[in-house]
Amino acid sequence: MRVCSVIVTYQDRFHMLKEVIDACFEEGVDKVVVIDNASLEHSKTKLKQCEKENNKLDVIYLEENKGSAGGYKRGLQKAYDENECEYIWLLDDDNKPLPGALERLKNFYSGIKEIRNKQESLALLANRIDKQIIEKKLYKAPLKNAFLGFDLFHRFIKKEKDETQKIEVAPYGGLFFHKSLLKTVGYPREDFFVYVDDYEWSYKIPLICFVQDSRIKDMEKTNITLKSGVKHYLDKNEFVLYYGVRNRILWEKEVFVMNPILYKINKIIYISILVGMNMFHPKLKIFLKAIKDAK
Repeated sequence: MRVCSVIVTYQDRFHMLKEVIDACFEEGVDKVVVIDNASLEHSKTKLKQCEKENNKLDVIYLEENKGSAGGYKRGLQKAYDENECEYIWLLDDDNKPLPGALERLKNFYSGIKEIRNKQESLALLANRIDKQIIEKKLYKAPLKNAFLGFDLFHRFIKKEKDETQKIEVAPYGGLFFHKSLLKTVGYPREDFFVYVDDYEWSYKIPLICFVQDSRIKDMEKTNITLKSGVKHYLDKNEFVLYYGVRNRILWEKEVFVMNPILYKINKIIYISILVGMNMFHPKLKIFLKAIKDAK
């Protein structure tokens, strides 16, 4: 299995990126492709020096930040065109693989025999141990006819416990697959720029399996929240708030609205609660603008 890691970086994050690159080669990755999303000059200079010292490292320097969607799209295109690349391993620039992570992904992939057209339908997701979202709440796609996760009618339906442990959507960081999968799912949508772009893209993957013993350490500590609803969005910064809301609604309307009337009812109730509870919130206008722009 010849593996190419694709990593997107930005701003001034070389101190973490270098550790990720080194860990990839220690794990036996055959090539690393880095997309420099218009990083700061200090970081770019160090990355150029790193590239000169390692002929297995290729860097694509973008003149402007294309967001995670544009960055990973270019990285995937580059990896797909590489003759020596068979498998692709996506990582964020702070996703440091721990010893044995890649070998366990390879073994897991090789051990799956019963799936037809495996190379065009299967992806694996490594375990980002500092987030542990998988064990708390599985990555799930939006509910049918729900508006930003709100569905009045779903609340009155008795929920059956899901025993399938199926992953319906996933982040970029940690995904491992044969490059033929791109024939099935295509590339991330650049118009999404950031936020929800990874879920919209990964939802097209027919099967995603979680590999718990393939471990990745997130070097940048972030607060992981499982909150939903209005507060979940208003707690975010303005940039995350806008793109998260706009992109989520676009995705919902394109894929998950089976009954436009139910969706509209959920939307009216949600916005009424939003305005009623947060009439003077400083971010309310941004929230409403994101909803409007999703049209």
